[in-house]
Amino acid sequence: MEKRELIRQAKMLALLEEPEAKKRQMEEEMERWKKEQEEKMTAIQAEEEEEKKEVEEEEERSLERRRGGSTSKDAEIAERAQEWAVHLELGEDQEAEMTVPEEEREAARRQIEAERDPVKRRAKEEEQRMAWRYRLSSRKGQAIGSGREGGQRPKSGGSQDEEDPSGD
Repeated sequence: MEKRELIRQAKMLALLEEPEAKKRQMEEEMERWKKEQEEKMTAIQAEEEEEKKEVEEEEERSLERRRGGSTSKDAEIAERAQEWAVHLELGEDQEAEMTVPEEEREAARRQIEAERDPVKRRAKEEEQRMAWRYRLSSRKGQAIGSGREGGQRPKSGGSQDEEDPSGD
């Protein structure tokens, strides 16, 4: 009889605990749902803020276009000026390299290629270019100075008898 009584009490206890377990489960689900809703709301708010910023930026751009009308032209001019500066610098590098004898250029190339570290290699290349450019500018300065003293025009292009016609 005691066994039956224990079973009956266990069943009653289980029946009493079942609603509490369901209640806890529902509370957990409710918490999950609230978190999901909060995450959705923050995502929506972020999207709205982003759209608002985009609209404001577009309005600013249209105002600038109405005011000046030349912002795109200014940007284009600045871009072209930058491009020209880069081309001038490349031209100076090439001109400086052309004034250096072929043997010296080859020796410098071999020395640079022997360097395995790419950062050091780039540094050596830049150092060599700067040395050649300095040499070219000092030669030009000397030519201009001697031209003024003697009443002659300076030579343009530096010493070309030492260079290879291919420019390598």
